[in-house]
Amino acid sequence: MQICMLLLAKYGEGKQPITGVDLQAITQIHALRDAGHSVTVIARKKTLKSKYHEVIDGVQVYRVGPSGLYWLWISLILWRQRNGFDVVHILGQRITSLITILLCRLLHIPTVLKTPISRTLIPWIRVDKTLSRKLENLIARQASAYLTISEDIAGQLAAEGFYPERIKRLPNGVDMARFFPVAEKGVLRAKLGLQVNKKLVLYSGRLVNRKGFDLVLAAWPQIYAACADAHLVVVGGGPPDSEAALQRLAAGTEQQVTYIGHVPDPAPYLAASDVYLFPSRREGLPNALLEAMSCGCACVAADIGGCVELMMPEKSGLLFPAGDAQAMASAAIRLLRDESLARKTGEGAHALIAAEYELHSVIDRLVALYRSCKTASSQT
Repeated sequence: MQICMLLLAKYGEGKQPITGVDLQAITQIHALRDAGHSVTVIARKKTLKSKYHEVIDGVQVYRVGPSGLYWLWISLILWRQRNGFDVVHILGQRITSLITILLCRLLHIPTVLKTPISRTLIPWIRVDKTLSRKLENLIARQASAYLTISEDIAGQLAAEGFYPERIKRLPNGVDMARFFPVAEKGVLRAKLGLQVNKKLVLYSGRLVNRKGFDLVLAAWPQIYAACADAHLVVVGGGPPDSEAALQRLAAGTEQQVTYIGHVPDPAPYLAASDVYLFPSRREGLPNALLEAMSCGCACVAADIGGCVELMMPEKSGLLFPAGDAQAMASAAIRLLRDESLARKTGEGAHALIAAEYELHSVIDRLVALYRSCKTASSQT
């Protein structure tokens, strides 16, 4: 198929911060390409000097900018290639997304709108929020299908009047060739410079409150007091005050904290760990948790968004009330003390990912959705 992905993140321009939403999109782009489909990406320029068009590893990439003119460049690209796309896949509900939906309707190109997280109002109408939401939804409903990654988001769309038959539940996918359990954890830990004879508790993510990093800081003294053989490993970047807080935490818990910082590939650290903490306050279907589950970690997650679907209590993980550091600590302590439960939930998590979230299976379902949208469009 000829697929256009409206990403509007930076793509293929060296190292840059990337969100989980964009990372999942890039993973899917590469998987679609590897499956033999033609993929065109519309990204945004890193600088005004960024190349407008190039081919990167078989993917056509167009970069648009400056920000106020995204919609104009996107319209030009779609008009020029109006006979070359079978479907346009749009990530996120923003002004440019709405304009793209309307333009594709005029050009008879089916569109798939992905809403990866609880939505916010479009920023260009603030006088009447109710009117703004109604206008936004009226336009967004014109997409051929609405792709949601969790039942929570699907329910929100249905409640706001989106056509129920167009709401399609499709989760994020996990590349299980990268994220898998490792039998010899001691060997891997030695290679990574981690404690070999400790029970490793991992936090992997940005060191910010939205991701619940403050809850990790608050919970760790309680966890360590109950489990003296536990060791906290923190992977991810953050502001200087977060790093300073980690140093103070290490000093107060006999240095049983290792800060790794940002890494390009978290997979080895996930595979090396025993318990994974996911305290985020707001998510759709988090890639980080999916990846930890795929690696067989015993996971503790906040009861938000898609985490509720993933964490089947005592089968694939443990949930705790979002924002409650003490409850998170209690759940982690339970897994650290009960090796049988930790093993059971880790194995259950890996099995769940293999059954429902494996990347290539997800891509097959995505392509089937594209084809159905194309067929429906050709019949109207």
